[in-house]
Amino acid sequence: MIGLYKNHTKSDYKFIKLKKQIYTIKKLGIYNSKIKIFYIIYYMISKYIKLGNKINKNIIHLILKDLNF
Repeated sequence: MIGLYKNHTKSDYKFIKLKKQIYTIKKLGIYNSKIKIFYIIYYMISKYIKLGNKINKNIIHLILKDLNF
């Protein structure tokens, strides 16, 4: 399972690797920090996610905040 986000409008998508166990349907999406919009996509992922690669702390915070709804 992976999540996608963009730093800038013209930049490539950045990938977030997620290791998962499926329990309930949770939310994950694409974040565009240039216009500060978080596009919601529904995936089945666990309550506990492990994020791979070097990623922005803001996107981690947004994803975790959104998952808690």
